[in-house]
Amino acid sequence: MLLKPPFTDRIFLPDAPSIPGLTFRLYRDIADFEPLAALTTACMTADAVGEIMTADELQSRCRPTPDFDPQRDILIADLAARLGVPAADIQVRFTAESEKFVRLCEPLYRFSIAPRRGRGLGDVAWDVTVSAQGFRDRISIAATVRAWQNQLVAVRPIAARALVRPDDVIEKRVLLDEGIDPRTLSSREQVVGQQAVVEIGAGTVLTARMIEAAPMAQSGQLISVTAQSGHIEIRTVAEARESGGYGQTIRVRRPGTREEFFVVLTGRQTGRLVSAPTPVASTDGR
Repeated sequence: MLLKPPFTDRIFLPDAPSIPGLTFRLYRDIADFEPLAALTTACMTADAVGEIMTADELQSRCRPTPDFDPQRDILIADLAARLGVPAADIQVRFTAESEKFVRLCEPLYRFSIAPRRGRGLGDVAWDVTVSAQGFRDRISIAATVRAWQNQLVAVRPIAARALVRPDDVIEKRVLLDEGIDPRTLSSREQVVGQQAVVEIGAGTVLTARMIEAAPMAQSGQLISVTAQSGHIEIRTVAEARESGGYGQTIRVRRPGTREEFFVVLTGRQTGRLVSAPTPVASTDGR
């Protein structure tokens, strides 16, 4: 294959696998044509003029520009999208045979990737159609995939309905080679002050279904309510008409009256007024 106009773009094989019998002849004017001029290679020097070299030799003397998009990165981006984790948290080890092909780059080649059904971690494979000027081929890419995940682990048993304390859990970063549970909790802030839905044993990895918002007020409890009027802060007491957790809006009633209003719970049995009292008909005879 002669690397001379109009076939200048065919030089874009610096990362190609070895192809038996394929050789390249380089010309002095090769560096005058874009995007070849962007390549920093020994192939553009005078001593390469007229030289014939194999694909391996060419690969050792050429390197792609930073704008190239290797198939390796495309496959890892596909994994990240399927697993729902950042690409930086994924570790991929391609087989020796596949390694030759994952170094191919766009826009030199075009890839149509079809992941095979199966686990997102462990042994995975893709069917990839590779096309370029003048050829099209279908190859299989195989790899072993692992991924890092931040986990929250119980360091001691937590009883059902008990509030989670900071020293009940520990944050860990774990390298997984099996499926990732998207419900896994990752930081103390997600659970401290909340309550366990079920009994949680020591060493258990916490997930969202094990934790729920701890009620800050129960129906029938007295709530300390704060109301703001200009620069004046007014505090009063009201009876909770329903239960709620932190940040939730619940209905309350002024004791001894039928006036009901709404407050946002800001702490245990404390809240902030969000609506003015409204007289309502009693539903419980009080």
